[in-house]
Amino acid sequence: EKRPVPLTTGEFEDYIKRDSIETTRNSKVYLDSVDRVKNKFKIGNLLSGYTNEDSYNKKSFTVSGPVNGISFNTVQGYNLSLNSNFTKRYNDYKNFITLSGAVNYSIETKRLRGGIQGYYKFNAINNAAVTASIGTKVEQFNSLEPIPKFHNTLSSLFFEKNYMKIYDRTFAKVNYSMELFNGLSFNSGLSYEKRKALFNSTDYTIFPKASIDYSSNNPLEPNTFETAAFLNHDLLKFSLGIRIRFGEKFMTYPDLKINVNDSDYPRLFLNYTKGFNASISDYNFDHLRARLQQAVNLKSLGFFNYNLIGGTFFKNKTLSFIDFKHFNGNQTHVNTMGNYLSSFKNLGYYNYSTSNNFFEYHMEHNFKGYALGKIPYMNKLGFNLVIGWHGISLDGGNPYSEYNVGIANLGWKKYRFLRVDYVRSFASGEADNALMFGLSF
Repeated sequence: EKRPVPLTTGEFEDYIKRDSIETTRNSKVYLDSVDRVKNKFKIGNLLSGYTNEDSYNKKSFTVSGPVNGISFNTVQGYNLSLNSNFTKRYNDYKNFITLSGAVNYSIETKRLRGGIQGYYKFNAINNAAVTASIGTKVEQFNSLEPIPKFHNTLSSLFFEKNYMKIYDRTFAKVNYSMELFNGLSFNSGLSYEKRKALFNSTDYTIFPKASIDYSSNNPLEPNTFETAAFLNHDLLKFSLGIRIRFGEKFMTYPDLKINVNDSDYPRLFLNYTKGFNASISDYNFDHLRARLQQAVNLKSLGFFNYNLIGGTFFKNKTLSFIDFKHFNGNQTHVNTMGNYLSSFKNLGYYNYSTSNNFFEYHMEHNFKGYALGKIPYMNKLGFNLVIGWHGISLDGGNPYSEYNVGIANLGWKKYRFLRVDYVRSFASGEADNALMFGLSF
């Protein structure tokens, strides 16, 4: 087909040159030469992990660093974790399959645990994907794992504070997710779980203190070392989740759909979980919860974020403590996960766990440069003022609330990822104060 305006000789030669460069950069010889440089093993990989790329065949393999996998807890003692991941991509990286493996070995108990997982995304238009996993692992009672292994290792070995409480979970699970139509997605899963209580196996600490002792692995009775928080059991779990993005915009291509986030509208999440066929019939349960969240762009005034969560349990008699609603607390005064809109800064990890109706709220406003930017000399530092209000309301229980005032964007030049907060909390008529040091992304 003829062009309305013919190409000039220079334009024609430039197109040929660009096409030749693109062809060369996508050739096996070129990609293999680049991979050989990237795939060289370095001593730092013992900490950060190692990745081997096969760019031409769109494959990659990653294994975590063994040094970074060393941790300590009072149930397993010193233990080592290794994770691996293999990914194969298709259709110009739109669809892919991932196979993951994880192993954990406890030196104290000489127990090896592990698991495998497969994930296959096979439709880039509706993001349809299936996940299957099987294995045995130790898991925190709060499945969101609010206590990082590194934090618990330091607090245990140096301060004799073993905040992490865990149990043994053997599982097999399958999950399917997809977008039904623009703005509405769902996911559904079915799993089998065998749960076993665990107990402390060591009281080792680097700096023992006469006035401090480790607590037990029972978050309900931290001073009782021979009683478990639940009876050993197994059960089936079914889950169904709906995500609604109001006013969602998108871009479409022949074999790809890209959703565009819009801060003008909130996102709504609805989740239903049913535990059934439990070996202890009282542990059967139904749980319904909803979550509404939004990041509101107020232009020059900064960003206002909120995250509102409510839920209820029904058809449960004496629920296993594992299946309670647990709130993401923090007793280490360090936050390296950046989850400020889904966690509390001065709350015990299991102080407010419940099997009754609950409401949880998180609200924060980041003024960006609006507030501190108007103060002479301070405006040259680039720091951001943050204020927040967080709380819990329980059916038949005392409420919990906390307020925070913080400075974000701390750092130097382009390295500004630090944050510090002063926190004032209120529980059962008593007030408490704390400082939180963390990261902000």
